[in-house]
Amino acid sequence: MKLHRHNHLSPTATKLLLAGWLTIAWAACGLGQNPVAPSSVALSPVPYDSWIALAKHDANLHDLVILSEDHVLAVGDRGLIIRSDSSGRNWETLDSSTTANLHGIRFSSLGFGLAVGGWVGADTRMSHAVLLRSDDGGRQWQAVPTQHLPRLTGLRVQENRCLAWGDYSPQWRTSLFESLDGGLTWRGVQRQLSGHQTPLPIGHATAAELANSGQVGVIDSLGRAYIDASTSPAEDASLATITEPNRPLRGLHFTGSNWIACGAYGELITSPDGSRWIDAVVPLSPAAQRLCHWQAISQIGERVWVCGQPGSIVLTSEDRGTTWQVRHTGQTLPLSAIEFVDQNRGWATGPMGLVLATRDGGQSWYAQRNTARRLGMLAVSRDWHNVPWAPLAAAAWDEQIAVAATVYHEVDPIEEANFLPSVAVAQRDLAPQINLVGADHVPLLESTDQVLLGKSTEQLVEQLAVHLRCWRPDVVLLGQVSPDVEPVPQPIVDWLGQTSLRQALPLRLKSLEIEALAALKLSAEIDAAMSQELDLPAWSVSKLASTCEPERGQYSEQSGRLLRTPGISIWDCLIPLSLRDRSAAKNTSMRTIWSQSQAKSSYNALLGAIPASYETQRKIDLQNIGNFQLVMGRVHRDRSIEQLAQTPVDDRSMGQWSSDLDFLIRSVPARECGAVLQGLANRLNATHDWPQRQVVYQRLIELAPYSDTADWARLDQLALSLSDESLAWR
Repeated sequence: MKLHRHNHLSPTATKLLLAGWLTIAWAACGLGQNPVAPSSVALSPVPYDSWIALAKHDANLHDLVILSEDHVLAVGDRGLIIRSDSSGRNWETLDSSTTANLHGIRFSSLGFGLAVGGWVGADTRMSHAVLLRSDDGGRQWQAVPTQHLPRLTGLRVQENRCLAWGDYSPQWRTSLFESLDGGLTWRGVQRQLSGHQTPLPIGHATAAELANSGQVGVIDSLGRAYIDASTSPAEDASLATITEPNRPLRGLHFTGSNWIACGAYGELITSPDGSRWIDAVVPLSPAAQRLCHWQAISQIGERVWVCGQPGSIVLTSEDRGTTWQVRHTGQTLPLSAIEFVDQNRGWATGPMGLVLATRDGGQSWYAQRNTARRLGMLAVSRDWHNVPWAPLAAAAWDEQIAVAATVYHEVDPIEEANFLPSVAVAQRDLAPQINLVGADHVPLLESTDQVLLGKSTEQLVEQLAVHLRCWRPDVVLLGQVSPDVEPVPQPIVDWLGQTSLRQALPLRLKSLEIEALAALKLSAEIDAAMSQELDLPAWSVSKLASTCEPERGQYSEQSGRLLRTPGISIWDCLIPLSLRDRSAAKNTSMRTIWSQSQAKSSYNALLGAIPASYETQRKIDLQNIGNFQLVMGRVHRDRSIEQLAQTPVDDRSMGQWSSDLDFLIRSVPARECGAVLQGLANRLNATHDWPQRQVVYQRLIELAPYSDTADWARLDQLALSLSDESLAWR
């Protein structure tokens, strides 16, 4: 008899389980799956992984702040903080004591600076904040207690008043938080309602603003906006829906006379008071504008700037957003933030440590810092659970090339309304922790069940073509499980016949394979909207591959495979993922759909016949993190785990079983321990295994009480203890 962890709960047990979720969500405030950082931040534990720290230097940058014409700082994934004291000519990587992703940085006129970020638990999707503070101009950073705040994705500072936003907090019942003492203590933002102070009822915040006048504005993932018309949250301020969940707004700014918001599918809207919004008129055709995904807004004087994807262009307005012009950057990678110190000198940040600079008011831009310049491989899927994590991790760690993932699917408003972050948010947060450049989520506006080649460009095809031109990957790898196939449209067959891709192509392919071929066709051709208006040159991918059923596979990737670097396996690289995703990544079968190369190696390996390029190469020193003895010992540890799972236990032998478990724990490297114990608990799923499973839960909680695996153990323990099977057994 097996225990069903989330089924067959009595009504009372269901209520208790929900209460347990909320209690843990309110109380949990610790680590992810990683060990604690040095003792200097012990009062506010933050995640730190020495492996991930090795790949910190080329992480994506998300925000920047200008202290003076010489001093600039930026923050990004994997705890990256960089600083320049030479107007960007030279950059120094600072110690942040964390490998959590950082999303915002600001400094006060009083001299202190704050950086915010956090992480989402892989197994529980619980959200946790990281807060760092500097009192010496950003040279040294210390962690600040977070008061159980969720992951924070943005920050504004005015003297001692600080405003931060991010995921929804069940404890504070809002996603907008403020500090009145320079970031040392925090609380949820409140508003007056019927004469009482109540939490601002905003969901997962995607953008917010603290105007110079003290006005507050915020937008959530459901498209609801709160714009306060006064200097403190007022009773007459209310929530209004200004966009749809599948058109999320990512930037919000008050110019001094009007509000501006920007986001997906070229959304750029303005409002004089936050109640009535109209579309801004930009010098782009509707076809080009819907291919843009704006990310950030900034202002210097009367001039306003907007950046995002594609990073080949930025928008600027010299009259606070009334009229707009396009400026070209000379590169294609997406941009995450843009700031100016005066009318001529400014900086912008992007992926893979990219920093752009201009000295002529945005007329021309040049790179001051970058590592890889494009992707070696891009994974594409229609579902987050179909992302091919093992091949991506192998390419990132073993081949040391830049890789990323993109998922295209419709937004589920019910999931966005959940108090937990969505699966998309959780997976995007996890991707940098397994050394990917990132994992992007493109919300689709409508169903893509039917490809409309020859009549109109399918939405997924358009968006993927833009991604290909922005990221310029050598290989596209499709992650899918759908068994359905359909005929290959004639336009694709005709196009392949005109190119060098003359290999025999199956007459019937899966729908995602057909959509990907159509996107590759669009990416390789001259297109008015992409090539001319968006300044995205055509790009030809070298290979299209796909995951598939084992019997159809030409090659595979196994999570147990040892990498060329001594003592590292793919499984080691996938530890930050959830138990479900690690299990699914054990064996990934793949096949080549087509390749520009005629070489046999192109059909024998995922990166076969792909020449090495300095543009996609990364440099990570892995020589000192591997240990063959530990990896080879994993075989014996796995055998011991299996024996423990199968050993019959009664009251008299429980002590010996617990001792054997403790001996096993001592033999497991600290970085692996949580994942190993999770796997053991997952095997102990029969009713008579309940006492042993309780012991495993107890060890997980004792070893790292603030970790996501500990929260997973608490929740699983609660669910199991309230199941009908467990109650009957007892």
